[in-house]
Amino acid sequence: MIKSLLVKNFALVEEQKIEFYNNYSAFTGETGAGKSVLFEAIDFLLGKKGDVKSIRFGAEKAIVEGEFLWEGEKLNSIFEENKIDFEFPVIIRREINSKGRSRAFINDTPITLSIIKNLAELYLDIHTQHEILDLLKPSNQLSYLDDFCGNQSDLKSFRTLFYENESLKKQLHTLKEKEAKALKDKDYFNFLFDELNNANLKVNEESEIEEKLQLQENSEEIKKRLYEVSQAIQTESSTAIANQLALLVQQVKKTSANYKPLKNIEERLQSVLIEVEDIASESELLESEISFDAEEKELLEERLNLLNTLFLKHQVNSSEELISVIETIDDSLSQIGNFETEIKNLSIKIELLGKELEKNASQISSIRKQKAENFIDSILKTAKLLGLENAKLKIEFTDKKQLSENGFDDIQIMFTANKGVGLKPIQKTASGGELSRLMLALKASLTGKNNLKTQLFDEIDSGVSGEVAHKFGQVFKNMGKNMQIISITHLPQVAAQANYHYHISKEEIDNKTVSKIAMLSADERILETAKLISSNKVTSISIENAKQLLSN
Repeated sequence: MIKSLLVKNFALVEEQKIEFYNNYSAFTGETGAGKSVLFEAIDFLLGKKGDVKSIRFGAEKAIVEGEFLWEGEKLNSIFEENKIDFEFPVIIRREINSKGRSRAFINDTPITLSIIKNLAELYLDIHTQHEILDLLKPSNQLSYLDDFCGNQSDLKSFRTLFYENESLKKQLHTLKEKEAKALKDKDYFNFLFDELNNANLKVNEESEIEEKLQLQENSEEIKKRLYEVSQAIQTESSTAIANQLALLVQQVKKTSANYKPLKNIEERLQSVLIEVEDIASESELLESEISFDAEEKELLEERLNLLNTLFLKHQVNSSEELISVIETIDDSLSQIGNFETEIKNLSIKIELLGKELEKNASQISSIRKQKAENFIDSILKTAKLLGLENAKLKIEFTDKKQLSENGFDDIQIMFTANKGVGLKPIQKTASGGELSRLMLALKASLTGKNNLKTQLFDEIDSGVSGEVAHKFGQVFKNMGKNMQIISITHLPQVAAQANYHYHISKEEIDNKTVSKIAMLSADERILETAKLISSNKVTSISIENAKQLLSN
């Protein structure tokens, strides 16, 4: 239940703390006093999008804070999942500043609005006048029936499986599309693979080819230079480098015995001679090995052209990258074979899950059909108290062949308020006043059937009067025995049945209009009820009528 509500700078409220109690509480006040502000503040607190227009004129920000006596496994689970420290009571706070930025907290932990909404849906229901139209929607009618049947847990499990199955179906569709595309591309992939595979690629092959081509293109000049080197070093000529070095070594050797440092020069000259002779030999050998081969040059150019063509085709820069392309294409070809296995396994999973869903949907449908009549009887019992003595209701089931998130069933509530008139869909036959009474009767039938701890009604009694209004109050009071009922009303008969009566007024303070909310004492209740009876004109007769109403 709601334990208290603190409202600061919200609409016409400057600062107000309201203490709430269990059972049935009624809120009344003159038109324009700000009765709807109470529900707007609670709506904002529990996740409705903030609006800077809600901030009281001249204030920087609006704050709404509520204490809630909520507990249970589902609440604990939400707190654990979102790493919120649990404290009792649960304190929720919302703020919105003049720039439109809002913040939300639970027990001083910053949280998202979705968390607040999830909590609120568990324990609290706000009924506004436009919600009456929800009764006209078949999908909502089915939801109300499920609440009466206690199907919430089974439906949650069913829907988890249903959405999982829908996700698997999407995966299967995607796989089949990929397979179709792969099969379409298979021949092309095979061609590319064979083309690259037959190319017998080697890592860095293009660099080696370019070196060989460079040698072929410059072979004559290279051969000439090698010949010149070998000839300059080693010939029969006395001017040859090797001959001159050999002569120099002999001459130094004659004197080196007499001077140690010269011996070192001799040894170094000998080493140079050996190195020079080796250079001559290697140059001569290399020169003999080099020859221009036009056929080889042509083959090398053809190979390089092939590689460059493949580089351009596959948008790569090296043979190493081309080898990676081969591996990628090979993987793609292998995947084509895997699609069939994946599709088969996924299809089996979907089939098994589908059978489980059908079984669960059939069980849920069976419970709905078993309890539909009790649901209707429960609504009619209260509806007759509310003045619909001749009302008849019936639920028509339509079995769907294809599963939806609601199972196999679609329903339509059929209604007539008069004898001798055939049943028709409720949206085609019920008037606004009849819908109000049917909605309250429906809400009463759901008392104790779900987790709700608090029901808030915003003038659901609009359009009724007299004895029917008295019955509305009785229904609220009976519902309040099992949960917290908060109702905004303009009817004295409805307010008089309340365990607690609050008055909402509008005052001028320091040239500012301010809404005030106060719980009334016994004497104040008599006076306020008398005002409701006589349209704000208190008379001795209206006071006596008020006392009589409050004593019943």
